[in-house]
Amino acid sequence: GISAMLSGVVIEAGLVAMLRTLGLLANLQNAPWGPILLAFGCINVLVGNLMALRQKEVKRLLAYSSIAQVGYMMIGFGISVISKVYVGAAGGFFHLLTHAMMKGLAFLAAGALLYSLHLAKGEHAPLILDDLNGVCKKYPFIAFLLSLALLGLGGLPPMAGFMSKWQILLGAAQISSGLMIGVIIFVGLNSVLSLAYYAPMINRMYRHETSEAVASGKEVSWIMVLPMVILAVGIIALGIWPSLATFLTNNAAASFIYAFGS
Repeated sequence: GISAMLSGVVIEAGLVAMLRTLGLLANLQNAPWGPILLAFGCINVLVGNLMALRQKEVKRLLAYSSIAQVGYMMIGFGISVISKVYVGAAGGFFHLLTHAMMKGLAFLAAGALLYSLHLAKGEHAPLILDDLNGVCKKYPFIAFLLSLALLGLGGLPPMAGFMSKWQILLGAAQISSGLMIGVIIFVGLNSVLSLAYYAPMINRMYRHETSEAVASGKEVSWIMVLPMVILAVGIIALGIWPSLATFLTNNAAASFIYAFGS
């Protein structure tokens, strides 16, 4: 349960603290903060995705994917500092919000499965990918909620993750340069790359034979399911009506750009 807070909220709080610090430094030192944010964002995206591809434990896989997701946010912020236009930063803040919901849902769903398949039986083994085999046969609703979170993180419509990444790319498209074309291609390819570890997880839940852990698993309490349903509704709502968050993301982006002297 705490992993949902750590990945969905705490790392975003750290990112905001870093941006506020850079905003103060921008007034004291004339450094290329835009390219710096853009470069480190690209590094985060690539390294996070490549590390997630290697994982066998569900929690570690989701944790490494958070590194990549924060990279998308940094790319949006770097684009806005370079272009002096708020759209990229608004997309970064929007992705901050959507990632908190999607990754929170993913960790809560994984936590419910971890509890039902292992902890409720007195076992303290981690939840591994093989444990997900055939989950939909016994836990169809949990499988659906986890799939929704993973597809959103992969940037598929109509989930909120698609709209937030799309807004970041719109910010890049407003700058007519070869660098930004490269950034757009890079982000698009890495979104596809992330599906290389999200899609197999979903495939395991629906198309593989039921694992021994699932066959002997305990029931999932409705108390665990309720917060997941709330997050799932929010993910779909923001994916269909992204304007619901505009008053938050646009104001945050305007403050961000102002801090960098624009």
